[in-house]
Amino acid sequence: GCATRKCNFFRWAGKALRHTDQASRLTWRRFDGQEHKASGRFRAQDILQGATGDCWFLAGLSVIAVREDLVRRIFPLAAQRPDLGLHQVNLFADGGWSSIIVDNCLPINEKGEPAFAKLPKGTELWPALVEKAYAKLGGSYLGISGGFVSEAMFDLTGFPTEVINMDLPGFDSELTFARLLSFASLRFPIGCSTQRRGLRGSDGLVDCHAYSCLEVVELNNMKVGHQPKIQDFFSGEGGRDAKRRRAEPEIEAAAAGGHGTLRLLRIRNPWGKREWNGDFSDESEKWTNALRARLGKTSKNDGTFWMPWSEFIMRFSILEICHAHQGWHSTSKRVTFSAPSRREWCQCKWFEFEVFDRTWAFLSFLQRSKRGRSRDNFWFLDVSFSVFCRGCLIEQVSLLLIAVL
Repeated sequence: GCATRKCNFFRWAGKALRHTDQASRLTWRRFDGQEHKASGRFRAQDILQGATGDCWFLAGLSVIAVREDLVRRIFPLAAQRPDLGLHQVNLFADGGWSSIIVDNCLPINEKGEPAFAKLPKGTELWPALVEKAYAKLGGSYLGISGGFVSEAMFDLTGFPTEVINMDLPGFDSELTFARLLSFASLRFPIGCSTQRRGLRGSDGLVDCHAYSCLEVVELNNMKVGHQPKIQDFFSGEGGRDAKRRRAEPEIEAAAAGGHGTLRLLRIRNPWGKREWNGDFSDESEKWTNALRARLGKTSKNDGTFWMPWSEFIMRFSILEICHAHQGWHSTSKRVTFSAPSRREWCQCKWFEFEVFDRTWAFLSFLQRSKRGRSRDNFWFLDVSFSVFCRGCLIEQVSLLLIAVL
């Protein structure tokens, strides 16, 4: 009975939890009609940021949405009960998978629209449900305002993440792009973000904002368009035919990546709008019919755009990669360290792994997240580890892992 009005049944638990006046003005609406449903169609374009500052989370969710094996683990269709208004969302919380149950009742603003993850007509309901589950895990929608794409990808997949700071001295653009091509071929989720640049959005990008990287391509011997200048029409000789030839778009070899190659990235803004307006943007003169057909380029203002690698590294600061290998498996082990006393400078935990064949593996150590636990009195501790090989036979290799506090 509380579809479009404020409900007096649920009250604030106390003034400490009543975050903002804006939150107190929100009402709740149940999305149980045919306008929005969770039918199992997962698309990045259905993910649109709302009023809370979780661009980092939705940017991570956008790149995961293109991997059906990953998104179906988060939102298993067999566990959904839309007839009851109940949905299950699986999240990798504090080192283990947790099932979060949410209903389809979402906060709406004074215009009657979803206050947070937007739901334009025809889009799917699942992004708003995943956002609600993550907010529930983080204590509130305010609790998930501000973060890193790598954090979101880790909590959504359980796979280890890597952060590349492109502003650090010694950054190698050639090596990084080669790695990005490899990551893209493996369909690893990739995020990126800008820092404060003071450009006031003149290039269409948003400062201190998280984006999704949907594609990375390198094209050899590709031609790009070039718009002739007005003086080209009146310089030189040759009469009408020469002027007609000059008026045709000049085609030149692409040199954006050097050595006659074209390096492009397809980026998505979780706002679903506000795009890059430089080279290879929607209205750029660099596009040719062949290039549009090759990359499936459209002029739709949906927050998705292409930009050259040379421009990307000048305007973005952080790359975040989730090493989500397809077909890999994982296991978690929970341990507890107590604070070291003055008599003991460290504590050790031993883990033994038996490896029967050559393989790749990632070993990660993580501590409980403080997100949503502002009142909990605990501190992060420095943890290091060493890997030893014992009885390194060809038939059976045993790795001994020591974690030291």
